[in-house]
Amino acid sequence: MKRLLIKITLLAAPYALYLALPFWMLLGTGEFRFNVDEMVGRAVSGTPQLVGFRFNESPYKYLKLRTLSALPRRDVVALGSSRVLQFRDRMFTPATFYNAGYTITSIPHFLAFVSALPEDRLPKTLIVGLDQWMFNKKADSLDSASAKVNFTTYEQMDFVSVFNASDKIYKKVFDGSLRLGEVPPTGTAVCGKGAGAAPLTEVGFNACANKTGFLNDGSMHYGGQIEKLVAGDKSADDYQFRNTLKKIEKGDTKFSHGDRINPEAVRQLRPFLEFCRKKNIRVVAFLPPFSDTAYRAMLGSGKFQYLEQLAPALAPVLQEYGHEFYDFSSVSRAGSTDLEAIDGFHGSESVYLNMLIRMLEGGSALNSVCDLKALRETAGHKKNRYLAYDMY
Repeated sequence: MKRLLIKITLLAAPYALYLALPFWMLLGTGEFRFNVDEMVGRAVSGTPQLVGFRFNESPYKYLKLRTLSALPRRDVVALGSSRVLQFRDRMFTPATFYNAGYTITSIPHFLAFVSALPEDRLPKTLIVGLDQWMFNKKADSLDSASAKVNFTTYEQMDFVSVFNASDKIYKKVFDGSLRLGEVPPTGTAVCGKGAGAAPLTEVGFNACANKTGFLNDGSMHYGGQIEKLVAGDKSADDYQFRNTLKKIEKGDTKFSHGDRINPEAVRQLRPFLEFCRKKNIRVVAFLPPFSDTAYRAMLGSGKFQYLEQLAPALAPVLQEYGHEFYDFSSVSRAGSTDLEAIDGFHGSESVYLNMLIRMLEGGSALNSVCDLKALRETAGHKKNRYLAYDMY
């Protein structure tokens, strides 16, 4: 038995040594074990933080719902996928705002999310991002699996997931993106300055390695990606939209080819719109922007005919319930260019500022919660072509 144990130990030793560094990194950055209540507490108190998980995104839906439920009732809430995350609280001063993006991947999730909120935390206005592929049956069949969503639970990483993440972690260490000395064994990293020179708490591997994650207002900060794009670094994600263009050509996942809009998706949008009407929640819905390059490629391929059917089909439905609808399917429709796109299907903070200005100039009810003059001034003095505001 003793010899067997020795053999097992010797066999296991290389694996233990290999996993030691990834485990240390994930534990130190707070991704392996984290406390959602602490993150919610910092968001509510206004303590600067950046929350960015890389290998376990299951807490995000729970985190967003918990934070919105803990904050005083917001005047405005942005709701949708990652393509609403560039709306910032500073765009809506003096109104109160929270970005509940990265919670919705299918039409039924909109109603599920607002139904899960306490009655006294329902916002006065919802800015809703309707991803184009939500209305493509080949991208979202709206079966029971896609409709299923749970905002009240999340999972922690286990040792199997640590092993699966290990090669990516070693890559970040070897290319210098993350250093051992920068990762304390506390579950959070204090690696910067927030408002008033207050320490910025970074939680999660993405926050520490890529300077990417959620701010207290729920919006997304793409720190590392923007730095690379500004520098013209070809290692930036989706540089010159090459990955997006490949997906468009192949018809991959969200970019599945489709010749007609899915009427069932439109039908399943109606209960959400009716809920909002009954609760006196104003809805401002929009089709989020692709880069002009990506959008032209889709239309030019002749394989995405459903895209041009969306606005004519959705606008009357939103109007029927007394809500607003805007089509910003390409960045140029927001008054921006591809130089302001984060990647092929995400506009930057600059794009979304321009988008909001266009809505206000068109007479949107958002004029009651925004200062158009101040937004125009900000647009004229951006930090760079991607960012309009400081991180904190």
